Amino acid sequence: MDRPVHIIEPTLRDANGHCFSLALSLCQGLAGDPSPVHVWTEGSGSALFRDVPAVTAHGHFRRRWRRPQSLLLLRRLLREPGHLILPTARTTDFLLADWAADGPITEPGKLTFFVHWYTPSERKRRFLRKFAATHPGVLVVGPGEAVVSVLRECGFAHAYAVPYPMVDSFAPPDRARPPAFRGLLYSGSARIEKGFPMVVDTVAELLQDADDYPITVHALPPSKGSHEAGIPEAIGRLQALASPRLEVLESAYGLADFQALFPGRISLLPYDPVAYADRVSTVALDAWRSGSPLIAPAGSWMAPMVSKHDAGIVVDSLDPTTLAAAVRTIRADFATYQQNAFRAGDDAMRRHDPSILMDAVKRGPTALTERLGVA
Repeated sequence: MDRPVHIIEPTLRDANGHCFSLALSLCQGLAGDPSPVHVWTEGSGSALFRDVPAVTAHGHFRRRWRRPQSLLLLRRLLREPGHLILPTARTTDFLLADWAADGPITEPGKLTFFVHWYTPSERKRRFLRKFAATHPGVLVVGPGEAVVSVLRECGFAHAYAVPYPMVDSFAPPDRARPPAFRGLLYSGSARIEKGFPMVVDTVAELLQDADDYPITVHALPPSKGSHEAGIPEAIGRLQALASPRLEVLESAYGLADFQALFPGRISLLPYDPVAYADRVSTVALDAWRSGSPLIAPAGSWMAPMVSKHDAGIVVDSLDPTTLAAAVRTIRADFATYQQNAFRAGDDAMRRHDPSILMDAVKRGPTALTERLGVA
């Protein structure tokens, strides 16, 4: 019997944000593989995988006890046959794995960390250098060279950039009869680095137009459960607009309802271009798959794909006047931008095949050498 694969995502509790879409894409990357697949989530998150074929989900984690539970689970699973991947790894996860291991982790494919981004501090670098020297078999991967190069500098022998796995969890709209324009959307958590205050200012400007299309804004807290400084004030300003055109969503959606937000809408993504220069947005992937044109900043990860397919507008400034003008431009020719967004989605699906990463999880760096040509 093939050894099991364990996908460990302690903060996954609902369908919003990247945790669920990433875990689901990893499951899809193992479609047809004989290995048993186990997904470990926060309590309510396990229900999201109820209908995913050949996957056993465990609502194992409780927010208050997340770290000790992670330590004990890693300690158990590292001693059993199998492959482990932590899809949203941070320094704490490396620390817990170090504590949990009996000794050096030398087996290729035993433990994989997917690192979305890394904030370099000398203290973190010192720890990761020690970890890399102690556990030479660990595989670390990230969505781009900006992250991976830092990990290589810390001494990881197996550090590679791999395409961010893209989930194919829903049937996109019929391109021959796509939905008509039905509004503007900001989807996901309300965060400073995602430009939420600029979203509020842009919405305020657009509400002065004579147009009557709906505007939908997600104002969810991040996975840690509380808004950062500046966000409650921005949400207050948004709610004070009190327009019948404006819908503010402050609770998590189920998967089907979340995916239904995108078709027929323009997606506003005024993300910090420095923070997202090499950091993939799953909202962008969902938008393209749904034919939703993007407004994205120059210098961001999304910008080249938007420009290549004319699948929205790349802006050089995140001021509300520029963002509102981009919305109006796409609105005036929505059907064309919508078809271009579908093509960007096709391109993204080819580039972000989840089986690439999961092949590496099972077989180690050899799989990446074969599939991506990396040394």
